[in-house]
Amino acid sequence: MDGIFNKIVLLLLVLLTIGCKKKDKKDEVKNNLIAEGKILIKQNSNVLIDSLERYDMNILYPEGKLKPLQVALLDSVGINERFSRETLKCITFKLEESDFSNFKSPYKLNLVKKEVSEVHVVFVSFLNLEIQNDLANIVVIKINGISSTIDRYYFKKQNNKWIFLNKHQMSMG
Repeated sequence: MDGIFNKIVLLLLVLLTIGCKKKDKKDEVKNNLIAEGKILIKQNSNVLIDSLERYDMNILYPEGKLKPLQVALLDSVGINERFSRETLKCITFKLEESDFSNFKSPYKLNLVKKEVSEVHVVFVSFLNLEIQNDLANIVVIKINGISSTIDRYYFKKQNNKWIFLNKHQMSMG
């Protein structure tokens, strides 16, 4: 009886060890994808947050009567099933100010925790980031009042740099 009990305990220990190694491997893959996602966003923030001037009403009123346009960016990359059939391939993570150190724009960028709906603020969110090998795509939504655009951006990694390939406009209103 002791021999059978010892074998069962040994088998359980082996199975637990194998299960933990698989979980560690999954965590490592997830962490690598998050790191790549942050690099992609940092290298291409100006591409992803483009065409802001279409929302700037100060162009129509140069007297300076309006508040300057600002950008409110949701502080995490999220997932929305509406934009992808395979959301299991999408990664989510928190964004930080340092992820936008390369962002150059006359418009002030603020990270926010929830959607902002103010007249002089363009709300931007990143959704459904997918990275597979050296290809990636991400959905970007920009909203200002009743005006909005939804675009999917495509990238390819070459020489350790994410290169913008093209943009597909999914919706405009």
